Amino acid sequence: MAPLTNSHSEPKFALRRPSAHTERELRLNDWRVFYTVMDAGELAVVNLIGEKRNNKLFVEGEEFELMKIESLRTVKNNFSEVVESLHKTGPIVVTKNGRSAALLIPIDENTDLETLILSNSPRFWNLLDRAASGKRTPMEALPDPDDDSAWKRLGREKRVPVPKV
Repeated sequence: MAPLTNSHSEPKFALRRPSAHTERELRLNDWRVFYTVMDAGELAVVNLIGEKRNNKLFVEGEEFELMKIESLRTVKNNFSEVVESLHKTGPIVVTKNGRSAALLIPIDENTDLETLILSNSPRFWNLLDRAASGKRTPMEALPDPDDDSAWKRLGREKRVPVPKV
């Protein structure tokens, strides 16, 4: 049997919205295994196994569209309709010259825009990585959440410089 390779994605990761029944996904070539880890990591319970074919996932005889893909021209020509349909269609990958160029995602009043934007910022992740290897402040030494002047002082403190990676 040929070894399983995984050249197109991370092999396993936590689901963005874990359900009560499954929390992780393992990607093995065109197979998707949804599972939960139990007993302090000693046991993995497989909940679903699906096969990915092109832009669809087949699980237990059901077909699921993984993502909607539209060309930039189509999105530009129908922008209002595309935006209005996002809550129904889910995210849309926008392609330019046949390559993924952007992602349109539906948002609502519960969407944490700050987290969404920072989670996609390489500059923020580089800053966080540099900060994590520098000076630490223990939780008990942090000021009261309502003490703005103390937070400003803490934010101005010199940190141990860490070289950029």
